[in-house]
Amino acid sequence: MEWRMSVRFCPRTVFAVDLSPYADRMSDLDAWKSLLQPEQRELMALAADADPTDVRVLTALRKLASMPMVTVALELAAARRKAVAKFAAPETIVADAEGVEQATGERVAAHKARRFAEAGIAQVVDLCCGIGGDARALAGVAEVLAVDRSPLRAWMCERNAGCATEVADIETRPWPETAFHLDPSRREESGRRKLKYADVVPGPPWIERLLAAQPDGAVKLGPGIDADELPPGIELEFVTDRGRLVEAILWSGRLARHPNERTATRLPDGATVSGAPSIAHVAEEDYEPAHLYVADPALERAGLVGGRADDGGLFDLAPGLGILGGDARVADPFLTGFEVIEMLPFREKAVGAAIRARGFGRVEVKTRGRAVEPNVLEKRWRGDGAEVGTVFVLRLGKRLVAWITRRHS
Repeated sequence: MEWRMSVRFCPRTVFAVDLSPYADRMSDLDAWKSLLQPEQRELMALAADADPTDVRVLTALRKLASMPMVTVALELAAARRKAVAKFAAPETIVADAEGVEQATGERVAAHKARRFAEAGIAQVVDLCCGIGGDARALAGVAEVLAVDRSPLRAWMCERNAGCATEVADIETRPWPETAFHLDPSRREESGRRKLKYADVVPGPPWIERLLAAQPDGAVKLGPGIDADELPPGIELEFVTDRGRLVEAILWSGRLARHPNERTATRLPDGATVSGAPSIAHVAEEDYEPAHLYVADPALERAGLVGGRADDGGLFDLAPGLGILGGDARVADPFLTGFEVIEMLPFREKAVGAAIRARGFGRVEVKTRGRAVEPNVLEKRWRGDGAEVGTVFVLRLGKRLVAWITRRHS
């Protein structure tokens, strides 16, 4: 990924020793290369378990190596702690903490690589490769050239993915002659993720010229992207990983299985559905469903809830609410179901009494539009029973209604 070096030795940690004089050395490729030499194993081992706020620990580290080397060792340790959430073997990752944050996790990268393989693509250029989260998976199915304008990130990608790398500014580099994967920057100077397609770097005009020159491509986008801003002829896929919405992918050319449609994919099971966006029909006023359903976030972002609702005979409880109700139990990998036990007007004490009368212990509260504060109610409604209950508190017009439910087994 193309980026500007931003040094954060250990996010959200205040150092007891001022390391700022060494900040400019974080981009020192020689220091990173030296860190991986056999003679630095003791430094890496001590840094891996170090508390960077402890002056004694930093003093011990400083006895083993120069301060720039200590700084890099601490950054690698912080990165590997973050990598636990994305990589099966985080101890093998060579990266800085910000690089790990921006990298594609293993399951999502493997999902994308499978599409390249199934399209019969044997060569891929990974543009703005970053530390190589995607290149690692792509290298398992194709010959990969990874490109980044940062020499440090290109080197990290080479270490992590084992593929050829090139240091270049992709906006001045010739168009690739083979299929490509692109991960444009989506961060402002402040670090807040951008949601608009117009704000990615390289920008839409450059991306669309690239697609015209080489249509077989995939562009990684943030999951909050506005689909209506994207160019025609592409497939837009939203992906959740273990229930968390993690990525949107623009597929083009041979990689687009459903041009001009949207796709929702759920990992790790790989369930997928494609189609044109549609909204669910709204239930009649005072409808009392026997079951409630929550759509997978990928299905919601892709705008495909309406089709699944129609297939299951389900209705949105209120316009745009996004909580579906139905009379029958529906088996759908994109819908999490709940059996309705009781429906009653929302009054905190009355609902709490009804929950305890049902013998529930821990209670999870789901709502939309901040109708209530779930964390507060979960604490107040906690009972002594062994069973976990789910309470939906939703606003239907002027009414605030509570459903006491049990999650489908």
